[in-house]
Amino acid sequence: MLKTEQEIKATWKDCEAVIVSILCFTFNHEQYIRDAINGLLMQETTYPFEIIIHDDASTDATASIAKSFADLYPNIIKLVIQKENQCSRGEKVCLIAFGFASGKYIAFCDGDDYWTDPHKLQIQIDEMIGHSECGISFHPAICVDANGINPPKEICKHANTTLVLPAEGVILNGGGYMPTASLILKREILEELPVWFYRAPGGDYFIQCLASFNAGALFINRSMSVYRSNVPGSWSVNNSYKNKLNLDVIHKIIVCCNLLDKWSNFQFTCAIHKCIARYYLSLCYRSVISFNILNILIYLSKCIYYYFISAILLGQVKANTLVVSLKKH
Repeated sequence: MLKTEQEIKATWKDCEAVIVSILCFTFNHEQYIRDAINGLLMQETTYPFEIIIHDDASTDATASIAKSFADLYPNIIKLVIQKENQCSRGEKVCLIAFGFASGKYIAFCDGDDYWTDPHKLQIQIDEMIGHSECGISFHPAICVDANGINPPKEICKHANTTLVLPAEGVILNGGGYMPTASLILKREILEELPVWFYRAPGGDYFIQCLASFNAGALFINRSMSVYRSNVPGSWSVNNSYKNKLNLDVIHKIIVCCNLLDKWSNFQFTCAIHKCIARYYLSLCYRSVISFNILNILIYLSKCIYYYFISAILLGQVKANTLVVSLKKH
């Protein structure tokens, strides 16, 4: 049984200002949106939080379901209902929703995912305050197949303890390294995004990288959300590697990776170039399947180039580390 708005606010004793803004993104999620909103409203915190639900012009009952919750929690839920689908226009719905947020920290939850732990916000914010140098935190999640074919499994459990993971790991492991519904960022991460981000495909991956550049990513060793896989219409399904349109997505990602490298002032070139090499290897593989000899040669040469640069830089880092170690002894 959900608490009333008054009952939720009764424990908000630490301050009056909103500490966390939860951004919930929905599009044709009528089967799942209740789970998502219930998971957000069950949070038990000592500070105020708000929920911004952005509906991207759903054609089902998603918006009306969200409105029924907003009517019951008018001082907690802000509802943004689009008349025209923004994602199809290339807009970043996370940034649109962020425009309505006032919190010091920003949490995420897609409308087809949900939170499972009533203490998630309190635990995660307390850990971020204790690791104030980190701009982003996340935790493992339970992956549930929306089709019911595969059994639930825990994902993104990168360690058996809470710790700060290096930015290189975030860069090398792609957007799936952190479940979206587990993310909490410092507000300034979204306020200081580079211009090129607004046209980057997807977005989760580059936000994770940018937020990790300063001091790594805080990993909290506790599963507190569910990620639904194979949901029709989701970005990951629409851009499946079986989809030929994904070729264009890969090219755009490569462009953005080079811009990411420049944005970081080339601090993480080794890891970023290794990622780019992998993307070119993927393009090369596709060219082999289509028997496009010219593209095979082009992509293979670029793959070798980026791997070569990455290997050289890695060798330099190891050599410098060895020299420093020898000097200490």
